[in-house]
Amino acid sequence: GIAVPYGFTVAPAVPQPPTGLSPGGSSPPGPIVTTLTPTLSWNASTGATQYTVAMLNVSTGATVFTQSTSSTSVTCSTLTNGVLYIWLVSASNASGTSSPSTGVYFTVTTVPAPPTLVAPGSTTSPGPTISNLTPIFVWNTSSGATNYGLYVRDVSTNVLVYNNDNLGNITSLVMPSGILAAGHSYGWNMRASNSAGYSGYSTQFYFQEQATGTVPAPPTLVAPGSTTSPG
Repeated sequence: GIAVPYGFTVAPAVPQPPTGLSPGGSSPPGPIVTTLTPTLSWNASTGATQYTVAMLNVSTGATVFTQSTSSTSVTCSTLTNGVLYIWLVSASNASGTSSPSTGVYFTVTTVPAPPTLVAPGSTTSPGPTISNLTPIFVWNTSSGATNYGLYVRDVSTNVLVYNNDNLGNITSLVMPSGILAAGHSYGWNMRASNSAGYSGYSTQFYFQEQATGTVPAPPTLVAPGSTTSPG
């Protein structure tokens, strides 16, 4: 008789777990990520046709993001500022699914918003007049900030008379003596910062320092009358 040939297909091997996960580090807290919607990427796994990403909130253990894709990157849905995450990826094809990759960690820390200024001054130049050469500068807390910078400029000369990027985590400052001068107009603004970097600059406030002068003596009365009663 005549032999009839039979065909067959060799099934592909189950792919290996992906490597090269980014962003992430092998131990917490991992690198700082400065966006709430980071892009996760990894190296292709030979023979893989699909990848599945899973991300967990480390403190709660809750799965916060999962997605399957044929690509080697995905963009997260919105995460939460200040939270530590761990994520991992598995690879699959027609033969099955790999074990998950080694998990990697990162912490989301976004740059804070500029602080809102309170006093002294107003947003319109030249602003109110004050008589204290060591006024208290006050601003509102910026969420997530751990430090503030304050900058005061002489309006007439455009000279930066106070420039401090590292005030610390405070919301007021007494201006040191010798910085401001009587009769001058000033503008000031601020930035907030944390480990992710500095915010943009706040809206500028303006104020004027009262000019010095001699207080006039009381007038001398002439008439009518005298200094004794009934006059």
